[in-house]
Amino acid sequence: MKNFKILGFVVLVLAVGFGVVPLQKSVKKTQTDQQLLVAKKEKKVEEFRKLQLLMTPATQATVAKSPERQIPPTAEQESLIRDLYRIIRGLGFEFDGLNFSKSYNEKVQSPQINASFSIKGTRSQVQNFLRAVEENERFLGLENLGQLKNTEPNSGVIQLSVSLYSFYQQELE
Repeated sequence: MKNFKILGFVVLVLAVGFGVVPLQKSVKKTQTDQQLLVAKKEKKVEEFRKLQLLMTPATQATVAKSPERQIPPTAEQESLIRDLYRIIRGLGFEFDGLNFSKSYNEKVQSPQINASFSIKGTRSQVQNFLRAVEENERFLGLENLGQLKNTEPNSGVIQLSVSLYSFYQQELE
């Protein structure tokens, strides 16, 4: 009977040592990972709230309407082309040289799609273009707006190079 108690004690020690202790370590690691993820999410939410304060009322209204459309899950180049075409043609611009590329923005830690093209129009069209970019449903950031040349002196028509970017969520694999 004494040997049975000793054997039972040894089995109990082995079960605790090889079963319970590693399981506790695994649970603690999972809890720590979860706490880190929650802290990271809270930090991102706080950063987003700070950015929201800098937005114009029109942009805030757009974000409130459709956050899925604001920053889509994938690059959606076709959707971006439609948006740009609607803006550019809707304002009566002539445009050419539409180029796209993808990059990763380290500052905001997000993938982005870049679009560059040139437009030709009047100064009032440029002002309307800037307003349309700002009020667009999909977030568009203006990286560069540079005058290429005054194509027709004294006509008020100018040609501009435009570089825009838009964020998207990580590509799904």
